[in-house]
Amino acid sequence: MDGQSVYTRNYRRNVKEADKLTDEELADILKRHVGRIGTRRERDMIISEYLTMIVNMAARYANRGVHSDELIQEANLMLVLAVDELGESAPDHIVNNNNIKTAVDMFIRDRIRQCMIDMIDRENNDISEFGAAIAKAGLVYEAAKQLAEDNGRVASISELSEYTRISMDEIEDIIKFAGNTIETGDGKDLKGINDEIS
Repeated sequence: MDGQSVYTRNYRRNVKEADKLTDEELADILKRHVGRIGTRRERDMIISEYLTMIVNMAARYANRGVHSDELIQEANLMLVLAVDELGESAPDHIVNNNNIKTAVDMFIRDRIRQCMIDMIDRENNDISEFGAAIAKAGLVYEAAKQLAEDNGRVASISELSEYTRISMDEIEDIIKFAGNTIETGDGKDLKGINDEIS
């Protein structure tokens, strides 16, 4: 599922070629940032330093229903939000930490990991819901076919509901989902209509 696109290859290359700060330089910038005295340029430097983390984590979480490209894009947004949160109201355990780099690393890694897991869960849930809708449409289609065969006429929505144990509202939604390919009637056969007329 992770066909590496040109975007991902270029992104990885650019991240790898970017200038890196030493741990001491990054720690100083982080102290200023969480102390709310950092500059906009320092904020951008922090973001740039954590892009490698995103690349590594995207590689680890790819092939779980979401492409690397999507994971990287979503994680980039989360990284910006996390860095901005640290600059606005960093938790005390980070502000007062003797090893601020390790504390920030953990904070950002946790945010990015959770972001990727949530994205994968959403995607897989959407796929599961779609699969369930297809399965129900198949069930209603087969029920309509069986009832038509048994009764010699097209089944009504209420008959389909009773036969499948699916509510009438949901049957109507399924019929719409199936593009109205499931035929329904009013539940009366032609013989019964003719008897009423005569």
